Amino acid sequence: MQGALPEAVLPWRQYDAIISHSLLHHLQRPNLLWRSLKKAGRPGAIICMMDLRRPESEARAEEIVSCHSDQQPELLKQDFFNSLLAAFTIEEVQEQLRAAELPLSVDPCSDRHLLVWGRLPE
Repeated sequence: MQGALPEAVLPWRQYDAIISHSLLHHLQRPNLLWRSLKKAGRPGAIICMMDLRRPESEARAEEIVSCHSDQQPELLKQDFFNSLLAAFTIEEVQEQLRAAELPLSVDPCSDRHLLVWGRLPE
């Protein structure tokens, strides 16, 4: 299946669980993702979304790239670095969720990832 938010046509009307990995940092308008979650998930649906989180500085991003992709081709290292800088902070994601009225939690889960988790409102 292929589609773009928010127009993507899903096979089912609503889902019991929504899982995502590394989508959020690619979105210029993250509110589209949060609106789509509310539309695609049934009340009480489980949400589990992992994504990159932006480090506190470019120097820290360089350290993360060196630590986790030192043996990769230069192009992949540059893409990883750019993705880290494009990612949101935990605080930014929390604000996005408040604006979308989604009572989900956001926690760090590695030196470079955050996890958005919880259930959609009943």
